[in-house]
Amino acid sequence: MTTAPGLPGSWTTWLFRRVDIPAAYLVLAALAWLCTVVPTLFGTALTAPENRSTLVVSFVAVMLGEIVRVRLVGEREAAPMSVACAFAFVFYTQTPIGNPVTYNAREVVAVCGLAMAFGGYLLHVRRHVVRKDEMAARIISIGVASVVFRDLPLAGGMPLAEWFARHPDQAWLCAAVTATVSVVSLMAYAFTMGTHNAAIADAPVLPSIIAEARALVGLNAALGATGALIAAAALPMGLWALPLFVAPLLFTLFAVGQHAAVRATQRETIRALARVTELAGYTSTGHAERVAELAITVGRDLGMSERDLQTLEYAALLHDLGQVCIVEPLPQGATVLAAPTDQQQIGADSADILGRIGVFPEVARTLRDQATPYRQVREFGQDLPLASRIIKVVNAYDDFVQVLQGKDRQAAAIERMHLGLGYEYDPHVVDALVDALRRRAPQVPAPQR
Repeated sequence: MTTAPGLPGSWTTWLFRRVDIPAAYLVLAALAWLCTVVPTLFGTALTAPENRSTLVVSFVAVMLGEIVRVRLVGEREAAPMSVACAFAFVFYTQTPIGNPVTYNAREVVAVCGLAMAFGGYLLHVRRHVVRKDEMAARIISIGVASVVFRDLPLAGGMPLAEWFARHPDQAWLCAAVTATVSVVSLMAYAFTMGTHNAAIADAPVLPSIIAEARALVGLNAALGATGALIAAAALPMGLWALPLFVAPLLFTLFAVGQHAAVRATQRETIRALARVTELAGYTSTGHAERVAELAITVGRDLGMSERDLQTLEYAALLHDLGQVCIVEPLPQGATVLAAPTDQQQIGADSADILGRIGVFPEVARTLRDQATPYRQVREFGQDLPLASRIIKVVNAYDDFVQVLQGKDRQAAAIERMHLGLGYEYDPHVVDALVDALRRRAPQVPAPQR
């Protein structure tokens, strides 16, 4: 791709790295809210008695839900209470005495957006890092759900919310429709975050969207269902349904947080174990971290799920652990220079050491197969995990960069790997590696077949 002078990479990468796009979206949304929605809120929505209490309670619930966050895989955080309360606000159709609520999508976006922004500000005051891009994506997803459910004339020329308010006996149909709207909304969230992440990293868009959808599909589906359930329960119970259903969610979030803390401890343990070979002088400093970081980038580009990416990360960190069993250290710890049988033995020893702990069986299998040449797949149809193929490629690249001489060692390492394409290394993985490296340094050569 031809770029303008002074613009490294694509123009989208330059734009996203120099302009806070999600923040700009929020500013524009706030201006639109001030110019168009505020008069509507204070002109019609707040003056209607059936709307006033719903708007206020929903604002408070979404704001408090924004403050109560839970840490998920890695450094990712979520605000599930905020999302569930926002969905309940979207799907609420009538009061217990039968009066339909009359607010529209603009008012839903205004209330939820302001509540999320205010909750995020309170977290910021407490010096808590708030991702504006993730918040903007949630506001967009709630906006999509509210437009589909409350504005578009999809049910006999009237919005779905109005139709269900007139037909309260269609409970099962309402549940199916709200579930469908939730799925559409969550697809909008995955699309927004996926395209944003792809632009930031200059990575392929489709794998980023798929990875984003896989990462939170279970949680988001549960939140959409919870929101629909709160809205349905509000018909006989009124706004008391909100605290009644949110309270169990708090205990669930506590359990999720505890599980995330255990996972974080496991991750730190793996990282500490990975440093054993460095401290003992078997591998070069930072080798395991470099391999893990680059392997995750390659795996994400190839569409691996978050769970598989975690297995890949752990295996990449521990791929040289078996070197502690060899008598004489390899030069700079470069296993790519070792004999094939020695490479296989190092992989087997790494898997055996991890197997003694009794956890992470998938990681152990990945370690055992990391030295298997790709021709075993091509010629004999061996079931070789993608994670093992990625580690073999990325480890060889980092080893070659460390041991080769000359000015442009990265290009020389790629050229050496091209000699083994289809025999030692999976060509698709090498292509993904080259793409990832070219995003960092555009002069890296493309594969030569």
